[in-house]
Amino acid sequence: MKNSKKIKLLLATLFLSAAGVFAQENFFGDIGVTKNLTSSTEWNQSVYGHFKHFFSEDGWYRFGASYTLTRNVKNWGIQAGLLTERTFDDSIDNYWEIRPWVGLTLSNDISSKLKFQQFFKFEWRNLLFAGDLENQSTTRTRYKIMPVYDVGNNWSVYTSYEWYIQPNTDLGARFINSREWNLGFNKKMEKFTLNFNYTRERFNEVVLSDATKGNTFSITFIF
Repeated sequence: MKNSKKIKLLLATLFLSAAGVFAQENFFGDIGVTKNLTSSTEWNQSVYGHFKHFFSEDGWYRFGASYTLTRNVKNWGIQAGLLTERTFDDSIDNYWEIRPWVGLTLSNDISSKLKFQQFFKFEWRNLLFAGDLENQSTTRTRYKIMPVYDVGNNWSVYTSYEWYIQPNTDLGARFINSREWNLGFNKKMEKFTLNFNYTRERFNEVVLSDATKGNTFSITFIF
């Protein structure tokens, strides 16, 4: 009986400790749509649109759209794209971001069920502020590793880790990525694929907050 009480007390302490940690962090929700324009053994084109909201407080949300072109060469992919996003924030000046980028992908089959994917991306970020802040431009390099496992019955699961290398963090933006971990799954339906993803981020710099970590829950419909 005493051991049972000790276990319950320990579990309650762990739960309250975890709740306290997460209460000091940032939480976001994101919903998106991806449309595959063309898909072949040589070329892929897609467009993506999304809406992201900051749950931890009111007054921060973002709309975004992007275009990606991929040239497939065996298990390599040569990519280029353009992203634009509008961020609204009651605490800082609103801004547009225009981000052209180029990248490489590499996919290796570990087994009939398991793939190991790598992504390298070089971006040119241009932040155009609506208020008194001076417009900012900087480069950013990203590298991601991602194993993907085919569970069967049109289900797949994956995890990934991505590093962000950014020489300039004094941009006037509120959240600037340092690195992030993802966990998610894909479910192929008859007419679309459903993607659910959880992202755990660490920020280089956070304006107006002491919370340096973020948690994002995303749902994306892929057609």
